[in-house]
Amino acid sequence: MRIPVYILRNYLFIAIGILFFIVASFFFKLNLFGEDLYEDGFFSQINFISNADSGMEGLGYIHYARFVSVYAFFMIWLLKLPNFYNAVLLSAILIPILFFNAKQKKFNPLQLLILFLPFFFSIRVSLGACSFGYLYVYLFSERKNLILLIISLLFSMLSSGTFICYFLILFFYRKSFSKNNPILFKSLVVILSVSIIVAVQNKYQGVSEGASGYSDEGESYTGLSSIWGLLIRGTLIESLKKAQYARAVAYSALYLIGVFLVVMIASKRKIKKEYLGFFIPMLIMFWFEGMGFISYQYCLLLFPLYNITITNATFENRLV
Repeated sequence: MRIPVYILRNYLFIAIGILFFIVASFFFKLNLFGEDLYEDGFFSQINFISNADSGMEGLGYIHYARFVSVYAFFMIWLLKLPNFYNAVLLSAILIPILFFNAKQKKFNPLQLLILFLPFFFSIRVSLGACSFGYLYVYLFSERKNLILLIISLLFSMLSSGTFICYFLILFFYRKSFSKNNPILFKSLVVILSVSIIVAVQNKYQGVSEGASGYSDEGESYTGLSSIWGLLIRGTLIESLKKAQYARAVAYSALYLIGVFLVVMIASKRKIKKEYLGFFIPMLIMFWFEGMGFISYQYCLLLFPLYNITITNATFENRLV
């Protein structure tokens, strides 16, 4: 069967975007860890697991899942390979997401923005975005690829925020999951439930003990006040406390866009049932964790690109 010209054109634009990203990696660094390794909690986790020679328990299993999900990037960092290795590997991981909208007649270059996310944040944030992107593709594409779902779950473990959001999405779409893959659905529920219990217990312990990285100046929060202890560690309040007002405004603007999108979806009968459950967790996670919220933003872009940008007639037909 002959491939339509517009699809070939879209493939070409995506290939050019990937090539541009790889070339840009020669000039801009792609970071798996923060600049100060001693202050980077994620590096501490990965470095500990890579050197562990004994059994693990509790939170160690989550850290091990994180280590597995970034193992290839960690080896590139460890072996001090050129930066473009990261770009090539990340491009390959992003292909299923980049090609999700490739069959639309009108190509929108905004869908290539996920390629450049690691230049502004980190490879870890990009992989978090991949988690939601893969899950989005799995849920809303005609073909259900289980490999994408499994990789999506693995990448969701990269932060507490992403896999809590993942669990909430799984809850909202439980009927669809349990109908198509009942055994897999039950397995996901068990894995995520255990992970969330362990992670929440760890965060509560850190906040109640005033541990470093969980509380300012060693102040402890117990009982219901522990929720406030987690809230004040959220990105928005942290930005305000550190006088990073531009960052706070940017986060607030993204949140308001998310609220607008959720309200729009909720008001449209034809798409409410299909899409609303995917975006509600984003509005909750905004108040607790920055990475989970930022990782959501590409899906925030995917939705209008896929549902609104073709023609005005399409917009009216889909959103009436």
